[in-house]
Amino acid sequence: MAEAGIDLSTPIQYLKGIGPKRGAALESIGIQYAGDLLYYYPRRYIDRRTITSISELKKDDLVTIVGEVVSMGVERGRKRRFKLIVEDGTGYISCVWFNGIKYVQNRFKEDQSIAIYGKVGIFGNQFTIVHPEFDLLGKGQNPLKTGAIIPIYPSTEELKKVKLDSNGMMKILKNSIYPLSKQLHDHLPKEVIAKEKLMELSEALRQIHFSDDEKLLEQAIYRIKYDELFFYQLLLAVRKQSAKTGRIGIQFTRTGQLFKSLFESLPFELTNSQKSVLKEIRKDMAKREPMQRLLQGDVGSGKTVVALLAASIPIGSGYQSAIMAPTEILSEQHYKNAVKLFKNMGLNIVQIIGGQSKSERKKLLDKVSSGEANLIIGTHALIYKEVVFDKLGFITIDEQHRFGVEQRAEIMKKGVNPDILIMSAT
Repeated sequence: MAEAGIDLSTPIQYLKGIGPKRGAALESIGIQYAGDLLYYYPRRYIDRRTITSISELKKDDLVTIVGEVVSMGVERGRKRRFKLIVEDGTGYISCVWFNGIKYVQNRFKEDQSIAIYGKVGIFGNQFTIVHPEFDLLGKGQNPLKTGAIIPIYPSTEELKKVKLDSNGMMKILKNSIYPLSKQLHDHLPKEVIAKEKLMELSEALRQIHFSDDEKLLEQAIYRIKYDELFFYQLLLAVRKQSAKTGRIGIQFTRTGQLFKSLFESLPFELTNSQKSVLKEIRKDMAKREPMQRLLQGDVGSGKTVVALLAASIPIGSGYQSAIMAPTEILSEQHYKNAVKLFKNMGLNIVQIIGGQSKSERKKLLDKVSSGEANLIIGTHALIYKEVVFDKLGFITIDEQHRFGVEQRAEIMKKGVNPDILIMSAT
Protein backbone atom coordinates (compact mmCIF):
# COMPACT_ATOMS: atom_id res chain seq x y z
CA MET A 1 0.00 0.00 0.00
CA ALA A 2 1.08 3.58 -0.62
CA GLU A 3 1.59 5.73 2.45
CA ALA A 4 -1.31 7.46 4.17
CA GLY A 5 -1.89 10.96 2.84
CA ILE A 6 -0.59 10.16 -0.65
CA ASP A 7 -2.99 11.23 -3.38
CA LEU A 8 -2.99 11.81 -7.15
CA SER A 9 -1.47 15.30 -6.81
CA THR A 10 1.37 14.28 -4.46
CA PRO A 11 4.81 15.16 -5.98
CA ILE A 12 6.32 11.94 -7.30
CA GLN A 13 9.42 12.02 -5.08
CA TYR A 14 7.30 11.51 -1.94
CA LEU A 15 6.02 8.09 -2.97
CA LYS A 16 7.47 5.12 -1.14
CA GLY A 17 10.66 3.87 -2.78
CA ILE A 18 11.27 6.98 -4.90
CA GLY A 19 12.94 9.98 -3.24
CA PRO A 20 14.67 13.01 -4.83
CA LYS A 21 17.04 11.19 -7.28
CA ARG A 22 14.44 8.83 -8.67
CA GLY A 23 11.91 11.66 -8.61
CA ALA A 24 14.16 13.80 -10.83
CA ALA A 25 14.61 10.90 -13.28
CA LEU A 26 10.84 10.33 -13.44
CA GLU A 27 10.16 14.04 -13.91
CA SER A 28 12.49 13.98 -16.94
CA ILE A 29 9.94 11.72 -18.72
CA GLY A 30 6.91 13.72 -17.63
CA ILE A 31 5.97 11.88 -14.41
CA GLN A 32 5.71 14.73 -11.91
CA TYR A 33 2.87 13.59 -9.67
CA ALA A 34 1.71 10.30 -8.21
CA GLY A 35 -1.30 10.20 -10.53
CA ASP A 36 0.97 10.33 -13.60
CA LEU A 37 2.22 6.83 -12.75
CA LEU A 38 -1.19 5.37 -13.60
CA TYR A 39 -0.72 6.38 -17.24
CA TYR A 40 2.82 5.02 -17.62
CA TYR A 41 1.68 1.98 -19.59
CA PRO A 42 3.68 -1.20 -20.25
CA ARG A 43 5.24 -1.29 -23.73
CA ARG A 44 4.52 -5.01 -24.01
CA TYR A 45 3.42 -8.05 -22.04
CA ILE A 46 4.97 -11.46 -21.64
CA ASP A 47 2.62 -14.40 -21.18
CA ARG A 48 2.14 -17.93 -22.44
CA ARG A 49 0.59 -16.68 -25.69
CA THR A 50 3.60 -14.60 -26.73
CA ILE A 51 6.46 -16.97 -25.86
CA THR A 52 8.12 -19.36 -28.33
CA SER A 53 9.98 -22.45 -27.08
CA ILE A 54 13.55 -22.79 -28.32
CA SER A 55 12.72 -26.26 -29.68
CA GLU A 56 10.12 -24.62 -31.99
CA LEU A 57 12.40 -21.94 -33.44
CA LYS A 58 12.89 -21.45 -37.17
CA LYS A 59 15.40 -19.26 -38.98
CA ASP A 60 14.25 -15.65 -39.55
CA ASP A 61 11.39 -15.94 -36.99
CA LEU A 62 10.77 -12.83 -34.85
CA VAL A 63 10.34 -14.30 -31.38
CA THR A 64 10.03 -13.77 -27.65
CA ILE A 65 11.92 -16.35 -25.58
CA VAL A 66 11.92 -16.69 -21.79
CA GLY A 67 14.64 -18.73 -20.12
CA GLU A 68 17.61 -18.66 -17.77
CA VAL A 69 21.20 -17.55 -18.30
CA VAL A 70 23.48 -20.60 -18.47
CA SER A 71 26.81 -18.97 -19.32
CA MET A 72 28.30 -15.76 -20.65
CA GLY A 73 31.57 -14.17 -21.56
CA VAL A 74 33.59 -12.09 -23.99
CA GLU A 75 34.97 -14.03 -26.95
CA ARG A 76 37.77 -12.96 -29.23
CA GLY A 77 38.06 -13.77 -32.90
CA ARG A 78 38.01 -11.73 -36.04
CA LYS A 79 35.72 -9.45 -34.06
CA ARG A 80 35.37 -9.17 -30.30
CA ARG A 81 31.91 -10.11 -29.04
CA PHE A 82 29.92 -10.81 -25.89
CA LYS A 83 28.05 -14.11 -25.93
CA LEU A 84 25.19 -15.16 -23.65
CA ILE A 85 23.74 -18.68 -23.60
CA VAL A 86 20.07 -19.02 -22.57
CA GLU A 87 18.11 -22.25 -22.03
CA ASP A 88 14.39 -22.74 -21.50
CA GLY A 89 14.14 -26.47 -20.80
CA THR A 90 13.61 -27.33 -24.48
CA GLY A 91 16.94 -26.15 -25.89
CA TYR A 92 19.67 -23.51 -25.96
CA ILE A 93 20.12 -20.25 -27.87
CA SER A 94 23.06 -17.86 -28.16
CA CYS A 95 22.67 -14.10 -27.83
CA VAL A 96 25.55 -12.11 -29.33
CA TRP A 97 26.56 -8.47 -29.01
CA PHE A 98 29.33 -6.92 -31.10
CA ASN A 99 28.67 -3.38 -29.85
CA GLY A 100 28.10 -2.02 -26.35
CA ILE A 101 29.97 -4.97 -24.81
CA LYS A 102 31.03 -3.06 -21.71
CA TYR A 103 27.41 -2.18 -20.99
CA VAL A 104 25.74 -5.55 -21.58
CA GLN A 105 28.32 -7.77 -19.87
CA ASN A 106 27.52 -6.16 -16.52
CA ARG A 107 23.76 -6.66 -16.87
CA PHE A 108 23.55 -10.45 -16.45
CA LYS A 109 24.13 -13.14 -13.84
CA GLU A 110 24.06 -16.90 -14.21
CA ASP A 111 20.68 -18.54 -13.43
CA GLN A 112 18.96 -15.19 -13.98
CA SER A 113 15.54 -15.27 -15.65
CA ILE A 114 15.47 -13.26 -18.86
CA ALA A 115 13.12 -12.45 -21.73
CA ILE A 116 14.78 -11.91 -25.11
CA TYR A 117 13.30 -10.58 -28.35
CA GLY A 118 14.72 -10.64 -31.84
CA LYS A 119 15.21 -12.32 -35.20
CA VAL A 120 16.50 -15.89 -35.14
CA GLY A 121 19.60 -16.72 -37.14
CA ILE A 122 21.86 -19.75 -37.27
CA PHE A 123 25.59 -19.53 -36.56
CA GLY A 124 27.77 -22.62 -36.20
CA ASN A 125 24.73 -24.93 -36.21
CA GLN A 126 23.24 -23.09 -33.23
CA PHE A 127 20.27 -20.75 -33.02
CA THR A 128 21.53 -17.21 -32.49
CA ILE A 129 20.02 -13.75 -32.02
CA VAL A 130 22.38 -10.85 -32.71
CA HIS A 131 21.85 -7.74 -30.56
CA PRO A 132 18.53 -8.90 -29.08
CA GLU A 133 16.32 -6.68 -26.99
CA PHE A 134 16.04 -8.07 -23.49
CA ASP A 135 14.32 -7.64 -20.16
CA LEU A 136 15.56 -9.04 -16.87
CA LEU A 137 12.79 -10.82 -14.99
CA GLY A 138 12.42 -10.99 -11.23
CA LYS A 139 12.30 -14.12 -9.15
CA GLY A 140 9.19 -16.18 -9.88
CA GLN A 141 8.30 -14.09 -12.94
CA ASN A 142 8.56 -16.82 -15.58
CA PRO A 143 5.03 -16.87 -17.06
CA LEU A 144 5.54 -20.40 -18.39
CA LYS A 145 5.77 -21.59 -14.79
CA THR A 146 3.30 -19.20 -13.13
CA GLY A 147 0.78 -18.47 -15.90
CA ALA A 148 1.05 -14.79 -14.98
CA ILE A 149 0.92 -11.85 -17.41
CA ILE A 150 4.14 -9.87 -16.89
CA PRO A 151 4.08 -6.15 -17.82
CA ILE A 152 7.29 -4.83 -19.39
CA TYR A 153 7.81 -1.08 -18.93
CA PRO A 154 9.82 1.30 -21.12
CA SER A 155 12.94 2.76 -19.55
CA THR A 156 15.60 5.32 -20.38
CA GLU A 157 19.28 5.66 -19.45
CA GLU A 158 18.33 8.20 -16.74
CA LEU A 159 15.84 5.75 -15.23
CA LYS A 160 18.24 2.81 -15.39
CA LYS A 161 20.90 4.82 -13.54
CA VAL A 162 18.55 4.97 -10.53
CA LYS A 163 17.51 1.31 -10.91
CA LEU A 164 14.16 2.07 -12.50
CA ASP A 165 14.30 -0.45 -15.30
CA SER A 166 11.14 -2.46 -16.03
CA ASN A 167 11.46 -4.40 -12.77
CA GLY A 168 12.05 -1.24 -10.74
CA MET A 169 8.99 0.45 -12.26
CA MET A 170 6.91 -2.65 -11.59
CA LYS A 171 7.78 -2.58 -7.89
CA ILE A 172 6.86 1.11 -7.58
CA LEU A 173 3.56 0.59 -9.40
CA LYS A 174 2.66 -2.52 -7.43
CA ASN A 175 2.73 -0.45 -4.24
CA SER A 176 0.78 2.45 -5.71
CA ILE A 177 -1.67 1.26 -8.37
CA TYR A 178 -4.57 0.18 -6.17
CA PRO A 179 -4.74 3.11 -3.69
CA LEU A 180 -4.19 5.67 -6.46
CA SER A 181 -6.66 4.19 -8.94
CA LYS A 182 -9.37 4.16 -6.23
CA GLN A 183 -9.14 7.97 -6.09
CA LEU A 184 -9.91 8.43 -9.79
CA HIS A 185 -13.15 9.96 -10.97
CA ASP A 186 -14.36 8.37 -14.20
CA HIS A 187 -14.80 11.14 -16.77
CA LEU A 188 -17.36 9.18 -18.82
CA PRO A 189 -21.00 9.14 -17.63
CA LYS A 190 -22.28 5.81 -16.31
CA GLU A 191 -24.85 5.73 -19.13
CA VAL A 192 -22.06 5.85 -21.76
CA ILE A 193 -20.02 3.19 -19.93
CA ALA A 194 -23.05 0.90 -19.82
CA LYS A 195 -24.12 1.57 -23.41
CA GLU A 196 -20.62 1.01 -24.84
CA LYS A 197 -19.98 -1.94 -22.49
CA LEU A 198 -16.81 -0.36 -21.17
CA MET A 199 -14.75 -1.27 -18.12
CA GLU A 200 -14.65 1.33 -15.32
CA LEU A 201 -11.55 3.55 -15.68
CA SER A 202 -10.05 2.66 -12.28
CA GLU A 203 -10.40 -1.08 -12.98
CA ALA A 204 -9.02 -0.64 -16.52
CA LEU A 205 -5.88 1.02 -15.18
CA ARG A 206 -5.38 -1.73 -12.60
CA GLN A 207 -5.75 -4.40 -15.29
CA ILE A 208 -3.47 -2.56 -17.73
CA HIS A 209 -0.64 -2.78 -15.20
CA PHE A 210 -1.34 -6.04 -13.37
CA SER A 211 -3.93 -8.08 -15.21
CA ASP A 212 -5.70 -11.07 -13.69
CA ASP A 213 -6.28 -12.77 -17.05
CA GLU A 214 -6.18 -12.27 -20.82
CA LYS A 215 -9.85 -11.34 -21.22
CA LEU A 216 -9.72 -8.62 -18.60
CA LEU A 217 -6.54 -7.25 -20.16
CA GLU A 218 -8.25 -7.01 -23.55
CA GLN A 219 -11.20 -5.17 -21.99
CA ALA A 220 -8.83 -2.78 -20.20
CA ILE A 221 -6.89 -2.02 -23.38
CA TYR A 222 -10.16 -1.42 -25.24
CA ARG A 223 -11.27 1.09 -22.57
CA ILE A 224 -7.97 2.99 -22.72
CA LYS A 225 -8.07 3.07 -26.53
CA TYR A 226 -11.67 4.27 -26.46
CA ASP A 227 -10.71 7.17 -24.18
CA GLU A 228 -7.65 8.12 -26.21
CA LEU A 229 -9.52 8.22 -29.48
CA PHE A 230 -12.47 10.07 -27.97
CA PHE A 231 -10.34 12.79 -26.37
CA TYR A 232 -8.08 13.21 -29.37
CA GLN A 233 -10.98 13.65 -31.73
CA LEU A 234 -12.38 16.18 -29.25
CA LEU A 235 -9.02 17.95 -28.89
CA LEU A 236 -8.46 18.15 -32.64
CA ALA A 237 -11.97 19.49 -33.17
CA VAL A 238 -11.44 22.22 -30.54
CA ARG A 239 -8.05 23.17 -32.00
CA LYS A 240 -9.38 23.32 -35.53
CA GLN A 241 -12.17 25.58 -34.34
CA SER A 242 -9.79 27.86 -32.44
CA ALA A 243 -7.47 27.99 -35.46
CA LYS A 244 -10.32 29.33 -37.58
CA THR A 245 -10.73 32.20 -35.14
CA GLY A 246 -7.21 33.57 -35.18
CA ARG A 247 -4.14 31.31 -35.30
CA ILE A 248 -2.28 31.64 -38.58
CA GLY A 249 -0.07 28.75 -39.60
CA ILE A 250 2.40 28.18 -42.42
CA GLN A 251 0.86 27.60 -45.83
CA PHE A 252 2.81 24.92 -47.69
CA THR A 253 1.11 25.33 -51.06
CA ARG A 254 3.76 23.41 -53.02
CA THR A 255 5.11 19.94 -52.31
CA GLY A 256 8.54 20.81 -53.72
CA GLN A 257 11.41 18.90 -55.29
CA LEU A 258 12.39 17.00 -52.12
CA PHE A 259 8.91 15.50 -51.83
CA LYS A 260 9.01 14.55 -55.51
CA SER A 261 12.47 12.96 -55.20
CA LEU A 262 11.46 10.95 -52.15
CA PHE A 263 8.16 9.85 -53.67
CA GLU A 264 9.82 8.71 -56.89
CA SER A 265 12.66 6.90 -55.10
CA LEU A 266 10.46 4.78 -52.85
CA PRO A 267 11.33 1.08 -53.33
CA PHE A 268 7.63 0.21 -53.26
CA GLU A 269 4.34 1.70 -54.42
CA LEU A 270 2.10 3.36 -51.88
CA THR A 271 -1.24 1.70 -51.22
CA ASN A 272 -4.44 3.49 -52.20
CA SER A 273 -5.09 4.22 -48.51
CA GLN A 274 -1.64 5.81 -48.13
CA LYS A 275 -2.12 7.91 -51.27
CA SER A 276 -5.55 9.03 -50.08
CA VAL A 277 -4.42 10.10 -46.61
CA LEU A 278 -1.32 11.80 -48.04
CA LYS A 279 -3.56 13.83 -50.35
CA GLU A 280 -5.66 14.92 -47.35
CA ILE A 281 -2.55 15.88 -45.38
CA ARG A 282 -1.22 17.95 -48.30
CA LYS A 283 -4.55 19.80 -48.53
CA ASP A 284 -4.45 20.55 -44.78
CA MET A 285 -0.85 21.79 -44.98
CA ALA A 286 -1.75 24.20 -47.76
CA LYS A 287 -4.40 25.89 -45.61
CA ARG A 288 -4.00 29.11 -43.66
CA GLU A 289 -4.77 27.37 -40.35
CA PRO A 290 -2.19 25.06 -38.69
CA MET A 291 -2.86 21.40 -39.47
CA GLN A 292 -4.08 19.20 -36.63
CA ARG A 293 -4.51 15.70 -38.04
CA LEU A 294 -4.78 12.24 -36.46
CA LEU A 295 -3.30 9.42 -38.57
CA GLN A 296 -4.63 6.10 -37.34
CA GLY A 297 -3.53 2.67 -38.55
CA ASP A 298 -2.38 -0.73 -37.35
CA VAL A 299 1.30 -1.44 -36.73
CA GLY A 300 2.91 -2.10 -40.13
CA SER A 301 0.22 -0.23 -42.09
CA GLY A 302 2.71 2.31 -43.47
CA LYS A 303 2.10 5.37 -41.29
CA THR A 304 5.82 6.16 -41.04
CA VAL A 305 6.45 6.58 -44.77
CA VAL A 306 3.39 8.86 -45.00
CA ALA A 307 4.77 10.95 -42.12
CA LEU A 308 8.22 11.20 -43.76
CA LEU A 309 6.69 12.24 -47.08
CA ALA A 310 4.66 14.92 -45.27
CA ALA A 311 7.77 16.03 -43.34
CA SER A 312 9.66 16.51 -46.62
CA ILE A 313 7.29 19.30 -47.70
CA PRO A 314 8.32 21.84 -44.99
CA ILE A 315 11.99 20.79 -45.30
CA GLY A 316 11.84 21.50 -49.03
CA SER A 317 10.53 24.99 -48.18
CA GLY A 318 13.36 25.80 -45.77
CA TYR A 319 11.69 24.70 -42.53
CA GLN A 320 12.60 21.96 -40.06
CA SER A 321 10.53 18.86 -39.32
CA ALA A 322 10.57 16.79 -36.12
CA ILE A 323 9.41 13.32 -35.12
CA MET A 324 8.87 12.56 -31.43
CA ALA A 325 8.65 8.89 -30.40
CA PRO A 326 7.92 7.49 -26.92
CA THR A 327 10.95 5.17 -26.64
CA GLU A 328 14.56 5.14 -27.76
CA ILE A 329 13.90 1.94 -29.71
CA LEU A 330 11.09 3.56 -31.75
CA SER A 331 13.17 6.71 -32.20
CA GLU A 332 16.05 4.60 -33.54
CA GLN A 333 13.68 2.86 -35.97
CA HIS A 334 12.40 6.20 -37.28
CA TYR A 335 15.97 7.50 -37.58
CA LYS A 336 17.17 4.46 -39.56
CA ASN A 337 14.11 4.59 -41.84
CA ALA A 338 14.62 8.30 -42.50
CA VAL A 339 18.35 7.91 -43.24
CA LYS A 340 17.59 5.05 -45.62
CA LEU A 341 14.73 6.76 -47.46
CA PHE A 342 16.41 10.18 -47.72
CA LYS A 343 19.75 8.69 -48.81
CA ASN A 344 21.75 10.93 -51.19
CA MET A 345 19.19 13.76 -50.96
CA GLY A 346 21.44 16.12 -49.01
CA LEU A 347 19.46 16.11 -45.75
CA ASN A 348 21.02 16.52 -42.34
CA ILE A 349 19.12 14.11 -40.07
CA VAL A 350 19.88 14.04 -36.34
CA GLN A 351 18.62 12.00 -33.42
CA ILE A 352 18.29 13.38 -29.87
CA ILE A 353 17.74 10.87 -27.08
CA GLY A 354 18.71 10.44 -23.43
CA GLY A 355 22.11 9.04 -22.52
CA GLN A 356 24.11 10.92 -25.18
CA SER A 357 27.43 12.38 -24.04
CA LYS A 358 27.62 16.12 -23.34
CA SER A 359 29.95 16.76 -26.28
CA GLU A 360 27.77 14.74 -28.69
CA ARG A 361 24.61 16.44 -27.40
CA LYS A 362 26.14 19.92 -27.84
CA LYS A 363 27.06 19.22 -31.47
CA LEU A 364 23.55 18.01 -32.22
CA LEU A 365 21.89 20.94 -30.42
CA ASP A 366 24.05 23.41 -32.36
CA LYS A 367 22.93 21.81 -35.63
CA VAL A 368 19.28 22.10 -34.56
CA SER A 369 19.47 25.71 -33.37
CA SER A 370 21.46 26.87 -36.41
CA GLY A 371 19.08 25.23 -38.87
CA GLU A 372 21.79 22.92 -40.21
CA ALA A 373 19.66 19.94 -39.13
CA ASN A 374 16.61 19.53 -41.36
CA LEU A 375 14.92 16.51 -39.76
CA ILE A 376 15.15 16.06 -35.99
CA ILE A 377 14.10 12.72 -34.51
CA GLY A 378 14.01 11.86 -30.83
CA THR A 379 12.20 10.93 -27.66
CA HIS A 380 10.75 13.22 -24.99
CA ALA A 381 14.30 14.69 -24.95
CA LEU A 382 13.07 16.98 -27.75
CA ILE A 383 10.97 18.95 -25.25
CA TYR A 384 13.93 19.86 -23.04
CA LYS A 385 14.61 23.61 -22.77
CA GLU A 386 18.08 23.14 -24.25
CA VAL A 387 16.56 21.97 -27.55
CA VAL A 388 15.97 25.15 -29.57
CA PHE A 389 14.78 24.86 -33.15
CA ASP A 390 15.70 27.37 -35.82
CA LYS A 391 12.53 27.16 -37.91
CA LEU A 392 10.25 24.29 -36.92
CA GLY A 393 7.32 23.91 -39.30
CA PHE A 394 6.10 20.34 -38.90
CA ILE A 395 5.86 17.85 -36.01
CA THR A 396 4.94 14.18 -36.02
CA ILE A 397 4.02 12.72 -32.63
CA ASP A 398 4.17 8.92 -32.72
CA GLU A 399 2.13 6.72 -30.37
CA GLN A 400 0.69 9.85 -28.78
CA HIS A 401 -1.00 7.94 -25.95
CA ARG A 402 2.40 7.40 -24.33
CA PHE A 403 2.98 11.15 -23.89
CA GLY A 404 1.34 13.31 -21.27
CA VAL A 405 -0.69 16.36 -22.30
CA GLU A 406 2.06 18.68 -21.05
CA GLN A 407 4.73 16.87 -23.09
CA ARG A 408 2.69 17.20 -26.27
CA ALA A 409 2.06 20.88 -25.57
CA GLU A 410 5.77 21.54 -24.96
CA ILE A 411 6.91 20.15 -28.32
CA MET A 412 4.22 22.22 -30.07
CA LYS A 413 5.63 25.40 -28.48
CA LYS A 414 8.98 24.79 -30.16
CA GLY A 415 7.68 26.26 -33.41
CA VAL A 416 5.37 29.10 -34.41
CA ASN A 417 2.05 27.36 -35.07
CA PRO A 418 3.64 24.31 -36.76
CA ASP A 419 1.56 21.66 -38.52
CA ILE A 420 0.90 18.65 -36.28
CA LEU A 421 0.50 15.03 -37.39
CA ILE A 422 -0.42 12.60 -34.60
CA MET A 423 0.14 8.91 -35.33
CA SER A 424 -1.72 6.24 -33.39
CA ALA A 425 -2.12 2.48 -33.64
CA THR A 426 -5.24 2.54 -31.45
